[in-house]
Amino acid sequence: LSTMLEGVQMNICTIRNIELMVRTPDFSANNTEILCLAVEESQLLAHSAYTIGNSAQFAVAERILHIIHSHHSYAQPTHPVLSIIWNSLYQAKMSKLMSEIPQVEPLSKDEFVEQMQIVLAEIEGMDRHFMDLVTLSRSKTALAYYTKNWFNAISGFDQQLTSLLIHVKQHPLQKSIAENLSDEYCDEVPHYEVRLQWCDAVGVDLRQTDRIRDTQILTESFAIQSFRTGISFLRDPSFCLGLFYSIEALHPRTCDIVCKNLRAWGLDEQALNYWRSHGTMDEDHAAEWLSALLASDLTPQQYANAISGAYLQLNTKGKLFHAMTAEVIRILQQESEHMSPQTLQIAS
Repeated sequence: LSTMLEGVQMNICTIRNIELMVRTPDFSANNTEILCLAVEESQLLAHSAYTIGNSAQFAVAERILHIIHSHHSYAQPTHPVLSIIWNSLYQAKMSKLMSEIPQVEPLSKDEFVEQMQIVLAEIEGMDRHFMDLVTLSRSKTALAYYTKNWFNAISGFDQQLTSLLIHVKQHPLQKSIAENLSDEYCDEVPHYEVRLQWCDAVGVDLRQTDRIRDTQILTESFAIQSFRTGISFLRDPSFCLGLFYSIEALHPRTCDIVCKNLRAWGLDEQALNYWRSHGTMDEDHAAEWLSALLASDLTPQQYANAISGAYLQLNTKGKLFHAMTAEVIRILQQESEHMSPQTLQIAS
């Protein structure tokens, strides 16, 4: 990862220096020269990574955000230098993301439900094709690759949901989100550990992995993770409400595909525990979320914002799935002598 950007030597916005700062809270916190450099370098990096779309700088920016988030409970940092960098990157990132989705006009409740079904159908189609590609392939390498990027992408889910709860004012939504969080933490085994058990079952050890330097973890995986963090801190929570509802509404269908296809591999029910349990649980969550959204009497603009949040999820998840598909097909081509005619057809 280069420390040069458009001829400027990057002295602050490097992976190494950000790692040093998060581990040393008082590092250069009140140094005026470093604060000024942080403004200059972070704005330059943000412009190159997001406005222009330079892939190398996009990789740097997203990994910097991950380092900051993983040391700050997926929240905005209070460290002066890191806060400057965080704000510069997020302003450019969210501006770029908003420019990539359709503009949604204010909606009534009925129009909101109708529009949400359209977006969910698009996401579901993408999910179904990709998950069929991975789970019908019988490729353990492809499944492990997907699992690693999936786990990285959903990191911070609980903390982001907590941030949303703080920003929401309507009681039906507060209650629904709190119950969702209760399920995450109050079961006999916390859901974070259940997800790790799935990783163990397919031979992916993420407890000790240096994700920043793991070449199998895609930048797009970090990008969807940081997108959720950023949207959960918006003053208006309606964008985030649509995002999280779309996740809860579609996850049961993904769980069904995974369980159905992987049982054919001979994986036992214990290995599939995460997918089995979340299929039923997230159906309940989705019903509760939709009921709360409709009972909360949001404004027409807020219902439109919720649709925009779902479109943002479609956009960022689509980029991740597109990148993963290219790599999974490469893996399957290497293993092509073991691929069934059905898998070859799906891959093509």
